[in-house]
Amino acid sequence: TSISGSQFQVARKYTTLQRIGGQWWYVVPLDYSGVSVWWSTNGVPAYIKVSAEDPNRQPILVNIKNDGKMRFTPGAFFGNNIERYMRYHGYLNKDMYEFLFEIDEEENPWWVVPILKPRFGWWGEVITEVAQINPMTGEIKQVKMSEIPAWMDRVFPSQLAKDYQAWRGSYRNGWLNSWLWSKEITEPQQPILIYGADNEPYWVSGITS
Repeated sequence: TSISGSQFQVARKYTTLQRIGGQWWYVVPLDYSGVSVWWSTNGVPAYIKVSAEDPNRQPILVNIKNDGKMRFTPGAFFGNNIERYMRYHGYLNKDMYEFLFEIDEEENPWWVVPILKPRFGWWGEVITEVAQINPMTGEIKQVKMSEIPAWMDRVFPSQLAKDYQAWRGSYRNGWLNSWLWSKEITEPQQPILIYGADNEPYWVSGITS
């Protein structure tokens, strides 16, 4: 497949760190550079893999298997825009926290979308499920939190992890204390994604008083 810079752009916003085949990679989707490209092409044919271990290794342009094309992306227009597409297919009144680009162990691309719901009125959001979208066909699969496949590394958003730490630090001694005495209140720094000795991903954050 011939890919020119004028057709597709690197969607850096959706870069994810993933463990693939026992190695660490940054995976970056390509996306349409504008409405004229979206109109004149039948999809995005590739994504980029960048080694997270070897800084001297050249980035790899990965063509999607079987001449697949990603038709549903954040940079697409009208019914092919991934968020609009989901709104029209059962997710109109659901809180889609963020869109994550991941690939499975066979290097097939997916959009992974955590779905949240407030636990108390409008507050205390929790993840109720994950939407797994095939960017080529638009097929949406609802995945329960207890059934997350091993290749999904980024189900829990970093901002939500920070919110949980912030709530615990603010209300550990009660709501009234958070307003009047501020005893032992703490707040988190921005979480960083790391992988532990068990090869599982974790959000790690510094805590300050």
